[in-house]
Amino acid sequence: VGVMDDPEDATTFTPVDTMQLEYHQVEHWAEKKVHLHNYTGNGHYIALRGYGYLDNVLLEHSTCPLPHDISVTNITDQSADIDWISESEVTSWQVAVKLHEAPMSQAMITTVTSKPYHINNLEFGKWYDVYVKANCDNGETSGWSVPVAFTTTCATITHLPYVEDFENYFQ
Repeated sequence: VGVMDDPEDATTFTPVDTMQLEYHQVEHWAEKKVHLHNYTGNGHYIALRGYGYLDNVLLEHSTCPLPHDISVTNITDQSADIDWISESEVTSWQVAVKLHEAPMSQAMITTVTSKPYHINNLEFGKWYDVYVKANCDNGETSGWSVPVAFTTTCATITHLPYVEDFENYFQ
C-alpha cells in the first residue's frame, strides 16, 4: 500500500505499509488496516501494488490514531500479556478480549492506563481474539484495532489417571 503523485505514472509510487497474507487468509477474508497518519509526502492518490483480492475498502480520517502491532505474549492456561504500539497523545486504552466464536457484545472490555496489559481468568485451551482501542487527549476514541488471535495453553494435569474423551472438543 502506498501513495502516488501521478496515477498514470507507476514510478511515483511511494510505499507506506505492507500487508502480508498468511496461509489461512487465502480461503477466508481477513480485515487489514493501513495507517497513513505518519505519511508526510506530497502524494494525493492511495495505491495498491501486488496481487490478491480486495473488497470493502473504507477510508477514515481520525485525530485519534488506531493502536497497531498488537502482540500477545506470556500465554498460560489462564492469562496472557497484551501489548501494542500507540501514539503519544493517547491517555488510556480499551482492551477487548473475547472467545473467537463469540460476538463482540460478549467481549471482556477493560480500560487501562499502562501497557502491557496482563489479563487473568481466561479458560484453558481456548481460542481468543483481542482488540485495542485508543482514548486520546482530545476526548476522541479510535476504532477497534484488527483482532489478534491467540490460544491459551492446556491446563496442567495435577492427578492421575487422567482421561480426555474429546466429547466437548469442538464446543
